[in-house]
Amino acid sequence: MASSNGNSSVSYHSGRRQGLFVIAADCYDSNGDCTERLPTIIKNVMKSTSSGLGRIGFVLLTGLSLQEILEKLRCCQVNLEEIDALVCNSGIEIYYPWRDLIADLEYEAHVENRWPGESVRSVVTRLAQGEGGAEDDIVEYAGVCSTRCYSYGVKPGAKTRRIDDLRQRMWMRGFRCNLVYTHATSRLNVHQGPKH
Repeated sequence: MASSNGNSSVSYHSGRRQGLFVIAADCYDSNGDCTERLPTIIKNVMKSTSSGLGRIGFVLLTGLSLQEILEKLRCCQVNLEEIDALVCNSGIEIYYPWRDLIADLEYEAHVENRWPGESVRSVVTRLAQGEGGAEDDIVEYAGVCSTRCYSYGVKPGAKTRRIDDLRQRMWMRGFRCNLVYTHATSRLNVHQGPKH
């Protein structure tokens, strides 16, 4: 099996896993920055199962984008090929480090619906502002956006709408989106919602 860096994958054993650890963790400080606890959690879980090397698989679920989680894993010296799957952007994208790091097209087809991406992009900042909120309280965070997930930075102390209220306003306009405040509510992730 070829890996994303051209080396053969030592740890991936398709169909031979006896167990699978799902690490669902996001650790942020009050500013919404990822803390060092996330790499520590990942390393501790992997270390505690080291006796089952090759028989135990790992899936990492996070609200971080692919670029952000790759940077965190590099900093904590976790071998990327020991992880079977990365689920990023609050569950909208799946990547497999043991093969090229390209979003899983079958999973994308599974969650696919008519995603009016550009229309959603232009409406979210306006609808997310709370009454009396400033225009720059919520702005697009282009560095971590993808084709299926738009991210918006939220200023500390900004007046924004609650998720339920924002979701209702989006649905009233025909946008079926999932909305998630993440990074200690300093980021809003918007991605395509359920099929109906």
